[in-house]
Amino acid sequence: AAYGSIAHVDAYAGAARKFAPVRHPYTRAISEYLFSGGACSAAGLNDAVRRVVGRLNATGASLEASFPQMDEGSLRSAARAQWKADGDDAHSDCHWLPQWLYVGDADVAVIHNEALADEFRELLVANGGAGVDAAEFGRAQARDGSCALEVGSLDATSRALLARLYREDFARFGYATEVGASRAAIANNASAGGGAVDTTRVFADDRVGASDFIIGQELA
Repeated sequence: AAYGSIAHVDAYAGAARKFAPVRHPYTRAISEYLFSGGACSAAGLNDAVRRVVGRLNATGASLEASFPQMDEGSLRSAARAQWKADGDDAHSDCHWLPQWLYVGDADVAVIHNEALADEFRELLVANGGAGVDAAEFGRAQARDGSCALEVGSLDATSRALLARLYREDFARFGYATEVGASRAAIANNASAGGGAVDTTRVFADDRVGASDFIIGQELA
């Protein structure tokens, strides 16, 4: 399994300040589903969530209970947790694992993907570095920009399954499980002086594609 916890590299890192980006579990699941070739439909997405959560439930619980001493057999099983049928290249490279298993309890700065530019800039300044402009960030290459699904495509059952599977991610990283009605409406209100939009929340009209996120924005 291609898994590595930040805690495992402490012996090589010396005094270096470590950091780890995290992402809202709902948008992470949608992006992984599309990136691995899922059909561009809400029905396909929800079926995939049911499949992969069912396959991860037993091994995921075992890994969380034994962390950080996780056995190789459970990791291999978790790495194969995918929505595709067995034998159909059903390997997710551990992309469905809860994110806290990568971060663990190590002394690591967590930065949220939804506010990546601002939080990375703050991290640099706090550790004696210079700030960076958004234009200095590299741009990731999109694998396929032909499809994007809204967070509202996740039905109530899928959201409940993901909320339970990633309960530690929600709790540790400050994400909300509730889905707001419309980011566009909130943003319009904010531009009219109603305050900034909370980056830890997701909204039904948030669109997620198969491309990588950079600086909190989806690349076309």
